[in-house]
Amino acid sequence: MSLLFTNARDACYQMACKDLNDDQETSVIKQPCMSILQTTLSSYSWDVKLLLTLAAFALDYGDFWLLAQLQSSHPPPLQSSLQFAKAVGIMKQVPAISKHPELQKHGKDIVDINNIVKATLGVANCVLELENLYSRYMTYDIQELSTAMNRIPVHVYWAIATVVTCSTHVCCLTRRKDFTQADLSFWVQKIISNLNSLKRQIELSRKQIEKLEAYWKVKKLFVTPIEIMQVFKMLIFGMNDIQHQLFDCQRRELVKIDVIQGKHLLLVFSGLDLSNQEISILKSVSDEIRDKKEYEIVWIPIPEVNPPGTNGSTETKFKKLQEIKMSWYTLQQLSTVSGIDYIKKDWKFDSINPIVVVINPQGQVKHSNAFNMIKPWGMKAFPFTPTREFALASESDISVTWISISQELRTWTAQGDYIFLYGGKAEWIQEFGQRATALANDTDIKTAKISLKLFPLREIAKGRIGACGIISGTG
Repeated sequence: MSLLFTNARDACYQMACKDLNDDQETSVIKQPCMSILQTTLSSYSWDVKLLLTLAAFALDYGDFWLLAQLQSSHPPPLQSSLQFAKAVGIMKQVPAISKHPELQKHGKDIVDINNIVKATLGVANCVLELENLYSRYMTYDIQELSTAMNRIPVHVYWAIATVVTCSTHVCCLTRRKDFTQADLSFWVQKIISNLNSLKRQIELSRKQIEKLEAYWKVKKLFVTPIEIMQVFKMLIFGMNDIQHQLFDCQRRELVKIDVIQGKHLLLVFSGLDLSNQEISILKSVSDEIRDKKEYEIVWIPIPEVNPPGTNGSTETKFKKLQEIKMSWYTLQQLSTVSGIDYIKKDWKFDSINPIVVVINPQGQVKHSNAFNMIKPWGMKAFPFTPTREFALASESDISVTWISISQELRTWTAQGDYIFLYGGKAEWIQEFGQRATALANDTDIKTAKISLKLFPLREIAKGRIGACGIISGTG
């Protein structure tokens, strides 16, 4: 292993000991560095390439650092230790700095090289940490980790180039008494920049991994729930040991989270732009279930501002909703919701439209969004289960149609599409549909990038509404 630097050192010794600018020195270092990567260590993985390079440097120049430390130590070493250090220096061709004045002369060079090597070791540790994370999470789509892994060859190249540079400068220090102070500023800046970049990538990767693990913990918990308190804590707070509280908007006071123990929960997830109409709908339900001691409403605000609570306007909105317009429980303050990814992926929360998730005392989800039935039917929808929703929908033909298209309508509205709902006799529906489709496909309409969505309500027969079809024209 100690022979690893032989070719590299011989190839760049003469040039590196001369006064070179950054571009010249980088060019000189490139050839031996590529030789190490493509020939000597070609069969090894990137992390092993870097570790072997550092090990070779340590074996070849470890005695140099020992000698420097012994001669500069305070208090001075024992005479026998000093003699031994000098002997090692002579054998390893380092007599040029075996005297204390020479050591002082090149003290800054030694410190710079030492700092560079420490930073390079930091790069190696980061590479190993990324490799470890990737081996554990390679089956998941973690964007930051994939990006970091793709950058490893570049970081390893520069780390090895830095070590080769240090090797060369040590060579010059030990063989030339007239060697002037080396300018290692380029390499110092480069390796520290790479180290900081790796640290940032690791931090971002770990944050994404934490979100992924939180998602799977919540998902697993809902597969085999135990009771509502455990589910609520994991979903909202991540099961940390902090004693969380809820804010009782009616009494204007903080209460222990135990108030939800053994209750059916209506968890309201929304942004901070709840309309007065939406609040009024929820308030009517809240007023009527107050006498039903086994039910509670808890508002979970999920503002689009990230991180939450850092924006004055956001905080003001939250307090206004919490203290003036609501009469149920809310979170004590704006905070990151641990299970936000689960809420968005599995319950289809989009930060625009509020949802009401119904969970029973055993922690089982009884409805992933009861708000669609609460809006048209209010407390008539109680106890807010899919069975009750189906029963209500069956009582109203138009409700069946509305429920079936409500999701499409929300999507189209958000996209700014023009929506046509039409119905009547079969002949009229057919004629209107043909003309509307022709309009949707008109060249001028498409050029203007106008999108038309056509939803025909088929002819009512025997008091029932038939199947609905969708015709769309998109520019």
